[in-house]
Parts: sequence; C-alpha cells; structure tokens
Amino acid sequence: MQCTEVQLITFISLKKKIIDLIIGALRISSDSTNTQMLLGGLMLLVEDMAVCEAAEQTTFQPHDISQESENQVFSDNSQSSLKTSSSESSFKEGSYHRLGHQASDTDSAHGLFGEAVTLICHSLLSQWKTDLNSALAAMEILAGLAKLVISPPNLLMCKCTVKWICEFIVQQCNRPAPAHSKDLHSTIVAAF
Repeated sequence: MQCTEVQLITFISLKKKIIDLIIGALRISSDSTNTQMLLGGLMLLVEDMAVCEAAEQTTFQPHDISQESENQVFSDNSQSSLKTSSSESSFKEGSYHRLGHQASDTDSAHGLFGEAVTLICHSLLSQWKTDLNSALAAMEILAGLAKLVISPPNLLMCKCTVKWICEFIVQQCNRPAPAHSKDLHSTIVAAF
C-alpha cells in the first residue's frame, strides 16, 4: 500500500481558479442570463477582495505609541520581541494573498478591479451592445464597482471607463432608426 499526500482544498486555494473561470466565461458567454449571473459573481469577487484588503490594512496598523510604552513597562524585552515575531509570522502565513502561485494582476483588488472594468466595458461595446439585459446588468455592475474603495485608486481606469461609457452612448444613438425603441432608450438612460 502506498501513501498519498492529501491536499487540503480551501476557498482561498481555489480563489485564482474561480476568478479565471468567471472572467473566461464572461468572455465567451452568449446567454444573457448566464452573463448576468457571471457579472454578479465578478462583482462579488472584487468586493470581497477590496473588503479583505481593507481589513488587513486596518488590522495590521501600528499600535498607539502610548499603549506600547505602557506594555513595555509591564513586560520585559524578551516577551515583547516574542509577541512581535509571533504576530509578524501569523500575518505572513495567514495573508489573504499567499496562495502558492505566481502573482498576477488579479491577485489584488486593484488589479481585479481593472481587469473587471476593462472586460465589462469592452464587452459592452462589442457583444452586449444589442442585448438589453446584459447591457443593463453591466451598467449596474459598473455603478457598483464605482462605489468600492480600492487602494490605491485607479484614476486612469476611471477616466477610461467614462470614455468607454460615452462611446457606448454614442454607439447606441447612432444605431439605425428601426432599432430605436424603449429598450434602446432605457439602455442610454442607464448609461448616463
């Protein structure tokens, strides 16, 4: 009998695969219902990463100097150095971004935000331009992404997004007269 190693599967270990799966499916999906579900999943992933990164930043802020000086009075130096090294190692081991794979743009909220916005805007201008439900869902997701606090802010991506939305509006307005319907006008209003 041979012993095989058992590998633990956690959500964190599957995160990169889930991101790649959702982004890949959004690129090729032609069904409006699937597209809406995938957009919701992408929004959830970006929001989750942003919240986790914000929590990591606030959790590991330097302590107040007055509290440190009080702690040093009541403890000797060897114990405080042990506490420091212990907390530093738990930060490194428990970090949200240590997944055992190469770093890429989608490993941070900032990178995933840029990837998501670019994918949504390009799809909006190409494959979703005539699909009311997908276009409205994309506008809703862009509005939700705009409300997220991402550090550092991606100002260039914000400018590009506004430009792409304006291009989408122009594209919709330039459609032939028979295509002008309530759905088209609803899409243009949503874009504004």
